[in-house]
Amino acid sequence: MTVRLFRMLLLLPALLAGMPGYAEQAEPLEVAVHKHFPPHYLLDENQAPSGFAVEILEAIASDAGLRLVYRVYDDWVGMQEALRRGEADIIPNMGITPQRKAFATFTDPVETFAIGLFVRETNQVINGLPDLAGKRAAGVERNVGLRLLKAAGNIEVITYDSQEHALFALLAGEVEAFAYPIPVAWKSARSAGVEGLIKQVGTPLKEIKRAIGVRKGDQVLLERLNASVNRFVGTPEYARIYSAWFGAPEPYWTVQRVMLVGGGGSALLLVLIVIAMTYWRYRTTVVLYRDLKDSVDERDRAQQALERLNAELESRVDQRTGELQKEIRERKETEERLRRSEQSLEKAQHIAGLGNWEWDIPSGELSWSDEIYRIFGLDPDQFVPDYDRFLTCIHPEDRDRVKEAVDRALHHRQPYTVEHRLVRPDGEVRYVQEQGEVTRDRYDTPLRMIGIVHDITDRKRMESTMVQTEKMMSVGGLAAGMAHELNNPLGGVLHGLQNMKRRLSPELEKNLEVAGRLGLDLALVQRYLEQREILGFLDGIEDAGQRASAIVHNMLQFSRKSKIEKDKIDITELLEQTLELAAVDYDLKKRFDFRNIEVIRELEPGLPKVSCVASEIQQVLLNLLRNAAHAFSQAPDELQTTPRIVIRLARKNDRVMIEIEDNGPGMDDKTRKRVFEPFFTTRPPGEGTGLGLSVSYFIICDEHGGEMRVESAPGQGSRFIIGLPLV
Repeated sequence: MTVRLFRMLLLLPALLAGMPGYAEQAEPLEVAVHKHFPPHYLLDENQAPSGFAVEILEAIASDAGLRLVYRVYDDWVGMQEALRRGEADIIPNMGITPQRKAFATFTDPVETFAIGLFVRETNQVINGLPDLAGKRAAGVERNVGLRLLKAAGNIEVITYDSQEHALFALLAGEVEAFAYPIPVAWKSARSAGVEGLIKQVGTPLKEIKRAIGVRKGDQVLLERLNASVNRFVGTPEYARIYSAWFGAPEPYWTVQRVMLVGGGGSALLLVLIVIAMTYWRYRTTVVLYRDLKDSVDERDRAQQALERLNAELESRVDQRTGELQKEIRERKETEERLRRSEQSLEKAQHIAGLGNWEWDIPSGELSWSDEIYRIFGLDPDQFVPDYDRFLTCIHPEDRDRVKEAVDRALHHRQPYTVEHRLVRPDGEVRYVQEQGEVTRDRYDTPLRMIGIVHDITDRKRMESTMVQTEKMMSVGGLAAGMAHELNNPLGGVLHGLQNMKRRLSPELEKNLEVAGRLGLDLALVQRYLEQREILGFLDGIEDAGQRASAIVHNMLQFSRKSKIEKDKIDITELLEQTLELAAVDYDLKKRFDFRNIEVIRELEPGLPKVSCVASEIQQVLLNLLRNAAHAFSQAPDELQTTPRIVIRLARKNDRVMIEIEDNGPGMDDKTRKRVFEPFFTTRPPGEGTGLGLSVSYFIICDEHGGEMRVESAPGQGSRFIIGLPLV
């Protein structure tokens, strides 16, 4: 009763002054409040708005004779937009900022509070904001304390969704400091029973004034509310509401304020004030005791909740640890499967001689698999592929054909498929087949091409071998028939020629006896034959017959297997013997002398012996050496160089490889493909039969189960490669 009388006494002058100017309010004011922004806004158990801002507004509205209706919003943005659009009339306890003054006018401050910096009680290092450089600090979403921390620029700021979580993070050591409004922070600490575990350090970071925000343009409402604000702020009822939500503030009615008020009033009023203050202090003590008890109970409940939270947190940590361990195991298993898959793919590509590539068309950049680097004979650490560099690896004669295939795929939507040769850095020529598909954007612009490279060198060589074998088989049948048909008359010719020369010779007694009976002088006949060069003609006939006999002998090689037994032969020793035979080989008519040729040996030591027919292998080697020597004599003048033959011996897997390479004029592609054909020769008529290389090929491939091929290009010499099996 006394408190109510005291309030009426205080407010009576203002009420009397304001009543004539106010009419009964017809419509309630639309008030925008936050769903959960304790202690200013929150919903009670009936989902009705509550909190410090709501209670203060209720008291001011009661004083101003205003009716209120509340609209609850999820955040400050919604509240401010409602005021901006005129959907709300007022927002209680809104911080005064220049930005908000653009859409709201403010009463005089209802509350002034400061943003403080809190640390753990035991922290002796942090005494202000500068000490937080490089450290972690906590702020709450949409709170000015968070913005102040971020504005510092050198602090690692952690954002939490509530002051309780931020306070817990501070106590748990997750952060070093916590920035928040000072009274609210202390209220939360008291509620949790941890006010002795934290302390405020330094000067306040910022002072914030809160007031009632009024819709822009409603000056009458602003003045009406402002009058009530000035009458209410500082009253005991204001202090009670503040204490209920923030804890007991410094007493407003100090002795000085009482004397100031009583100096112009009557003694009765002073007595009433003293009585009212005494009763108010008593009631305040009772309320504080009740609040203290409630705070202790709330602290106990908070402690229990904290223990439950810790237990739940430990359980979640254990659960999450198990989940993470499982995820790590699964990830490692996935990585291992991926690694094995990549290894299998790489091995499969290596076995198949198949590599994959991806071309970024706008940039020209190429991405190659490891197998493509192996096929091209390039080092991935030293060669960065792109389209232009790829073209440099292609054989010059095939480069335009590859460009045309790419152009057809990019601009004419034709499949990209092409076979071409490539030249490795060591000069080796290999055959590859490429296929690819083009990816385009919605405007039909080519973006990327994905494809494969297949090393078909062995297939090409096999095809060449099969073609050569078929030719040999065809020629073999022809050779067998021709040899048998020619052998008998050729034998008769040579036998008859031999008898003619014997029966014209004056050295045989039988010839002299017959000539004497006929009255002939054989010496004169011999002189006649010599002067008419008839004997020379007979020698020419014999030489031609011998050559024809050699041709028949070589042709017979195609029609029957050799019956000579093979022996284990030291190829290195056999090669040296062959070189000795070649060293005495010279022909003035054909303009070559093997002794003038530089021979370079690159022989791998310790090679195993090879099962072969030594005479046949020597025949092949000697034929190749003689062909190289003849090639030097036929080279054009502009290609003449110091004659050189390089001979290599090395083991490769289950074979001994023999290479005979010269630096002569070389062969074009057309000639290279026909060198093993029977009767094919590039020499002038009368200087070759065209059977030397074909017989050599037959000896190596058919008789010994080996391989024989040639690599050559015009002006770059020739290299014959022979592979003999070890078993």
